[in-house]
Amino acid sequence: MFELKKEALESHEALITLEVHDEALQKAMRKAARQISRQTNIPGFRKGKAPYSIVMQTFGENAVRQEAADLILEEIYPQAIEQAKIDPYGPGQLDDMSLSPMVFKIRIPLQPIVDLGDYESLRKEPETVEVTEEEFNAALENIREQNAILEAVERGAETGDQVSFESINGEVNGQVIFHDHDTKLILGDNETTVLPGFDEAVAGAVKGETKTFTLTLPEDFDEEDLQGEEAEFTVKVDEVYNRTLPELNDALASTVGPFETLDEMKEKLQGQMLEYKEANARDAYRSAIIEDLTERAEVKYPPVMEEEELDSMIAQLKENIEHRYSLSWEDFLRLQGQTEAQVREDMKPDAVQKIKQGLVLNEFSKISNVEVTDSELKDEFHNLLQSVNVTDEETLNNFDPASKIAHELRLNVLGRKTIERLERLAQGLPLEEESEPEADSASEDKPAEDNNEEAETE
Repeated sequence: MFELKKEALESHEALITLEVHDEALQKAMRKAARQISRQTNIPGFRKGKAPYSIVMQTFGENAVRQEAADLILEEIYPQAIEQAKIDPYGPGQLDDMSLSPMVFKIRIPLQPIVDLGDYESLRKEPETVEVTEEEFNAALENIREQNAILEAVERGAETGDQVSFESINGEVNGQVIFHDHDTKLILGDNETTVLPGFDEAVAGAVKGETKTFTLTLPEDFDEEDLQGEEAEFTVKVDEVYNRTLPELNDALASTVGPFETLDEMKEKLQGQMLEYKEANARDAYRSAIIEDLTERAEVKYPPVMEEEELDSMIAQLKENIEHRYSLSWEDFLRLQGQTEAQVREDMKPDAVQKIKQGLVLNEFSKISNVEVTDSELKDEFHNLLQSVNVTDEETLNNFDPASKIAHELRLNVLGRKTIERLERLAQGLPLEEESEPEADSASEDKPAEDNNEEAETE
């Protein structure tokens, strides 16, 4: 029916060329002519009854060939895939077509291929973390800052005061570079200041005052073309507060939480800080070993995977912008000064990394025989219900392992177990934890039976 040639492309796609035999073409053209006849009105004939020669004369050979091409391609494409021994990732794309002779060139994305290389030699010890005295003292100081006692004053604002602004507006040559309202800042706090020199310019302002001043935008300003430019700021002061930091004592502890003493609060804070640092260290460790595993691997995948990933990332970004900032996608692009194509290009490195790491982890999961049992799946479902405060046994017992949510949960558990197994590999441990042998209840009971026999003898 057709002659097939296959070419492997560097893009991890196959290019197949299909040249249709004349006999098959003529048969398809007659079928196409009948189809055209049924779909259109030809003078002098009922629908579907016009002879082949009349259809050819009325619509022309090229139109019939085009219709035949669609019919032939639909029929021979699955045959070509099988004959070419191709494992496609997705549908092929018609690259080129000739009607006479009838030749199709189809580009077909191939399933990804992953070679993990020397993954078994991957080794990396996790970092041991601790809460330093400096970090702990800084956290205590932050608690004092958060519970500062505020007293409205009529004097001019000084370093250490909290100033409430009705509005802050900054412009460069009429272009707004900063605008905010109902803002509270602590003068002299480098973490909250708007720009270098802003706090000094505001110092001395009193309640109700509108103050205008000029600042030079720093060399690290976000918009490069504005670095070093003079910006005019106008601020309207709503209130000035004197801040008094409370003492570290039992009274402060009882204000912060359900603590009777300062020592109780310190112990809880120490634990929370350690837990936070351990979680961050664990995330960093996992990211590092996944990156190491990915760097060792050779990964091939078709370009369509990048497009699909970018589509997903753009869709997520649009949703986040709409919900978090109440902005339309068009307004966001306008504010960024970018087109969607430019945003996609900026996202491409992250998309590539996500694809490669996902494929590598999936391959490692297969090689290390990670499996999810129905019991683990049910436990995951139980944990999900608890997280949303659903505790009834009926819902848990009606869990369907074949449901859509079960599929998502299975992927979650599979991903978690895969990472845990990769951690064990990196630390030189057996990939699977050795299960503890079950106690031999029969042998444990035997001495008791012997004792009973001795007792009876006595």
